Amino acid sequence: MLQMELHSKLKRTNVPPDKVTIPVLVIACNRPTASRPIDKLLQLKSEMLKQNNFEFPIFVSHACDDHATEKVLRSYQDSITVIKPKAPLINPVQSSSLKVFEGYRHVSHHYKWALDQIFMAHNYSTVIIVEDDLDLAPDFLSYFVGAYNLLTQDNTLFCASAFNDNGRLQLIDITRPELLYRK
Repeated sequence: MLQMELHSKLKRTNVPPDKVTIPVLVIACNRPTASRPIDKLLQLKSEMLKQNNFEFPIFVSHACDDHATEKVLRSYQDSITVIKPKAPLINPVQSSSLKVFEGYRHVSHHYKWALDQIFMAHNYSTVIIVEDDLDLAPDFLSYFVGAYNLLTQDNTLFCASAFNDNGRLQLIDITRPELLYRK
């Protein structure tokens, strides 16, 4: 595992002079509590605007007919952009042995549809993906600012993840929060 210094990247040393826009895509279905990560994103987005030249438009992909979640999403009005497919993303499975995987099929088709919207319909080249049940750390967006700088400078990197199962004490140096681990 390689260690990379993230600290200097967070100090804007390599941030381009123009505004950088990185959309945040929230994948939502049937959790009205999707408001929790959305509220946190709005707070962090506001704080980041004061500190640097990055913008984070929030897109919420809602691919379920869950009225409670839809009501919550509508309450944000113009603070977020809700995208919703016009038709079901998958056809029902005919085989009873495959019905057990129908939820996974729906999720994977939802991700593909939502990413197509971000990359093709809205013409972005970068995205941060958040699921509707995540708790976000106070440094969530600043972490991805640093990761963005690394991704644009090193073509051997494909993506950056904030997935925290690798954050176990035995896997990290707790005295060096500026380190970013590369696998």
